[in-house]
Amino acid sequence: MLGALTTLLAFSAIEPGAPLQGSRPPNVILIMADDLGLGELGSYGQQRMATPRLDAFAEEGVRFTRFYSASTVCAPTRCSLLTGKHTGHASIRGNKEVGGWGLNQGEGQHPLPDEEVTLAEVLRQKGYATACVGKWGLGGPGSEGHPLRQGFDFFFGYLCQRQAHNYTPTHLWRNHDVHLLERNQYFGAHQRLSSPPETYDSFMGEQYAPELMLEQAEEFVTRSKDKPFFLYFASTIPHAALQAPKDWVERFPREWDPAPYLGQNGYLPSERPRATYAAMISYLDHSVGRLVDLVESLGLADDTLFIFKSDNGTAPNGGVDRQFFASLGELRGMKTNLYEGGIRVPFLARWKSRIRPARVENSMWATYDLFPTIAEICGASVPTGLDGISFAPTLMGRSQVRKHDFLYFEYPEGTQQQAVIRGDLKIVRPNLKNAPEAVELYDLSADPTESNDLAKQRPQAVRELLALAEREHLPSRDFPIQALDHGAQAKWLDLSQDRRRQVVVDREEGQYLGHVSTLLLEDQRTILATYPRGHGKGPIVLKKSTNGGLTWSGRLPVPENWATSLETPTVFRTIDPSGKKRLILWSGLYPARLSFSEDDGANWTPLKPAGDWGGIVVMGFVERLSDGRYLAMFHDDGRFFRAGGKAAGTFTLYKTFSSDGGLSWSFPEEVLSRSDVHLCEPGLVRSPDGKRMAVLLRENRRLKNSFVIVSEDEGASWSEPREVARELTGDRHTAKYAPDGRLVISFRDMASGSPTHGDWVAWVGRFEDIESGKPGQYRVRLMDNLQGADCAYPGVEVLPDGTFVCTTYGHWEAGKPPYIVSVRFKLTELDRLAMESAGR
Repeated sequence: MLGALTTLLAFSAIEPGAPLQGSRPPNVILIMADDLGLGELGSYGQQRMATPRLDAFAEEGVRFTRFYSASTVCAPTRCSLLTGKHTGHASIRGNKEVGGWGLNQGEGQHPLPDEEVTLAEVLRQKGYATACVGKWGLGGPGSEGHPLRQGFDFFFGYLCQRQAHNYTPTHLWRNHDVHLLERNQYFGAHQRLSSPPETYDSFMGEQYAPELMLEQAEEFVTRSKDKPFFLYFASTIPHAALQAPKDWVERFPREWDPAPYLGQNGYLPSERPRATYAAMISYLDHSVGRLVDLVESLGLADDTLFIFKSDNGTAPNGGVDRQFFASLGELRGMKTNLYEGGIRVPFLARWKSRIRPARVENSMWATYDLFPTIAEICGASVPTGLDGISFAPTLMGRSQVRKHDFLYFEYPEGTQQQAVIRGDLKIVRPNLKNAPEAVELYDLSADPTESNDLAKQRPQAVRELLALAEREHLPSRDFPIQALDHGAQAKWLDLSQDRRRQVVVDREEGQYLGHVSTLLLEDQRTILATYPRGHGKGPIVLKKSTNGGLTWSGRLPVPENWATSLETPTVFRTIDPSGKKRLILWSGLYPARLSFSEDDGANWTPLKPAGDWGGIVVMGFVERLSDGRYLAMFHDDGRFFRAGGKAAGTFTLYKTFSSDGGLSWSFPEEVLSRSDVHLCEPGLVRSPDGKRMAVLLRENRRLKNSFVIVSEDEGASWSEPREVARELTGDRHTAKYAPDGRLVISFRDMASGSPTHGDWVAWVGRFEDIESGKPGQYRVRLMDNLQGADCAYPGVEVLPDGTFVCTTYGHWEAGKPPYIVSVRFKLTELDRLAMESAGR
């Protein structure tokens, strides 16, 4: 799952004179507060509460003024922190609960999937001891999201966020085991009183979880002192309920609290709500100080990076008085929304002798940047596909080459919200649930309080940021936003009139040329194109381009019996177990025949039968499996699978395997057979992580959309077929990934009522769109077919610079037979066209 480890890249960013030779990788203590607002530390302007130990971080290290959480609530921020993905791509985007709120009603939130690569996993692979102490919130007991299944060696604290609403619970968790707090009695963490009670003692137990968790964190540091360690200390403070030891509460003036809090706005009643809140933050400051003192006493200060941040802004409930404390300064919003008060958070870093003291950093970073940053500092490998960028140079006060062009946020709960910040401009879509058309624009440099909406004055800026928002949101089955998912439509683009993109591959006066298959060779610039000189059958033609499809050779010499081909040829690359590379060309109907080349297409063997069987469009695809075998699929309607067959009104999809690099193939096995819909012409695309294969299927009765089947076991078994979005409905789907992870699928559009019905189109989206039935991002007409739907058995290749070369046949001139054309484009060009079309 992880690539080769990188070298210790971080030390290029360390202050001059820092010891390099023989020094071990640094320890990292990452402390994340819970619902701590930007203005609740002294270093950020707090006047009522003293936070001397955290203020010392600012004096001894660096303080960031534009650091953003990944989300405006707990679980998604924690997911982004550990996976390096923003909330448009992350697997956890909200606080989705598992279990109930009462005693013995289950614990946990929606689990972090096992396939996610976490920061803890890459550090543990690097040799780090890893621990999470505090609040987890990414999977309950026994789930795949449990911290010990996500790269941590040790866990102590709350697995479930709901349980963390009570600071004196009946139990915590130590690894997989319940850790009983025997002196605490159970009481509900959400109670409302009609009048003040005689005593509030029933709302506080004897054993204070933050103290127990701090002790466990200290023990972990002590026992790990002789090797590099990563401590993720996820404090629950100052999240409600308002609970703190009495001696800490008594440190604050009684006149602060003229009235008690009776639970009228959630969580637990508190006799002295303001003093208790201040006591909790003071206790957090004290806890940080104890960890610093411990590291100092162990002689590890020069080897330990401390990072402190919050998960989101101050809470709007639970008796928290954010106005009294000026918890968010003048920022608009709070926890649960995407205005600055909900997502802009304090961020401090201290590394004795490494980070220059008393620095203030004003550049823009986010929680999902911490994964690549910490990994770089620790010399650990970073997986591909992260949204985060390492800001290790910035942290160390050095020049930062790579920076964010924008930050993206979404929140699928409540009113459902989306935001994008690019430079000083920010759009907020505050109510996608009820008013999806509403969008606000703010200039944060001139208007940090987000009080002057510029959306009407600057429509072009709105369009540009909305285009970014549309691009960055990947639909999620677990955290849907209907306005962005189900109600969305792929944007239509048209390249058919742009002659500069078109290259004629082959044309013969009066002759039908059709049904193309292409192959990009290993040099990443040579493309082969093969097709019949006729409609679906006829002599096979082979041509070659040596410059990425800009120009094409004449027709190349081929074996004599290629002229006997009965159907559309298809061409693929294979490699056998000995490492021998070859090209294979299929010709279908009965019997299915094969031709081979072992010199990149310069010479070919004659077509020979692959077995006593046949089929239609043999093969739809040929895919290498994880064990080195190859899987191929085709379909038949009863006429060609065996000699003398007859059509029976049923379409059957077959699979066959090769263990010798395509030289021989197993007798085909039935995958599915249907008469109510005719599913055929399989086209395969793997998921980005390679673990799932989706096969798109033409529906030839034209009663429904196209279909998809999915395999999670390398083709051994397949899901039941289900319809895909209308935007993907058509024939002969051929797919390739772009460098940015988006997917391009080219096919013949056969969607009922489509304005490009019968034309050659391309679809742009994500693999997850296919799985979840979403429309994708773009639908692009590549060429306008002028006769029915006779076009587009396309080849799709992508060059190293991201240029797509799509090639097929069609009736491109009225009254003329079809000929072969390729169309060239990059996704960045489509993005620009989409933005320009939105401006018209």
